[in-house]
Amino acid sequence: MKMNMITKIHKAIKTCLAINRYYETKISLEESRNTIKQNVSRRQDNFLTVIRERIYGYPNSPYKRILEHLGFSLKDIEQLINSKGIQGALEELRQKGMFLTYLEFKCSQPVIRNGKAFEFKEEDFDNPFVSADFKARSGATRSKGTKTPVSFVGLSKGLTYSNILFDMFDLRGSPAVVWYPILPAVAGLACVLRYGNIGCPQVQWFSMVDAKKMKINNFDKFN
Repeated sequence: MKMNMITKIHKAIKTCLAINRYYETKISLEESRNTIKQNVSRRQDNFLTVIRERIYGYPNSPYKRILEHLGFSLKDIEQLINSKGIQGALEELRQKGMFLTYLEFKCSQPVIRNGKAFEFKEEDFDNPFVSADFKARSGATRSKGTKTPVSFVGLSKGLTYSNILFDMFDLRGSPAVVWYPILPAVAGLACVLRYGNIGCPQVQWFSMVDAKKMKINNFDKFN
């Protein structure tokens, strides 16, 4: 029990240090614009790279298992995207059964496609290519909630789009009010961190989740 508490304290300290490094990361408006222009111009190539490396190149990918069961090889996907574009390819894949419902993604029910049932675990859908700085959770009102790996690399990339948004509406420097579930839910925390980095300090955090109904203690919110 003592070692478990020490481990949790160690994780909490690492998270605090990671947050400090995140706030030291600044992305200029010009950098944001250039990044978005590059991403848009290379959208199809970037998408194909993800398909090749992070689905078909990852043996344990649940998406790979479903796609192969539906009869789609990597070559099939490449040809589909090159002929119909990303949106057209995604629509055809959806019609053929390549999708996940909310309950399937949460592993509350099996994924059944063409007579075959897949039994996945929640961690099967974690991104193995990103190192998580900490793990937040879903609302935790009916259970301890679903763990969600959070990476400050991912949060930093989100600053690119927030920079553009805040510039469009001339919001930089304005105080921010957040209306998201409180910790351990990740959405509200991500907003607070992102707004703070851009220069819009959070002055109030309203939550639609009653803290008294949460089935989790403070230390477990990030573990």
